[in-house]
Amino acid sequence: MKDFANHNQGEFPAKIVIYRDGVGEQMRDQIIEKELSQFTAAMQPLFNKAADLPLITLIVVNKRINQRMFIAGRNGGQVENPPPGSIIDDSLVENQTDNQCFDFFLVPQQTT
Repeated sequence: MKDFANHNQGEFPAKIVIYRDGVGEQMRDQIIEKELSQFTAAMQPLFNKAADLPLITLIVVNKRINQRMFIAGRNGGQVENPPPGSIIDDSLVENQTDNQCFDFFLVPQQTT
């Protein structure tokens, strides 16, 4: 945080994105409850003069999933794998109405 402020005229970030990898489904609640609160507590002294702490977005990455995604291909509607960079964020995923927690799938590479 201090390095960020040193490179930004003494200003601390207004938003923070945390990528958390290697978390199993059963550990998600623990990460949200414990690690996020510890992170917030550790930032508190830096932001003691500010009205609000920065907004925090926590992204939990799950690599080993059982879901398989396909698209209707151009050649007669044959089933194909989605192209790299495809994002599935509607209908097949769990989303809360208040947008505090939502899931999405990202196809990171060409698959066979």
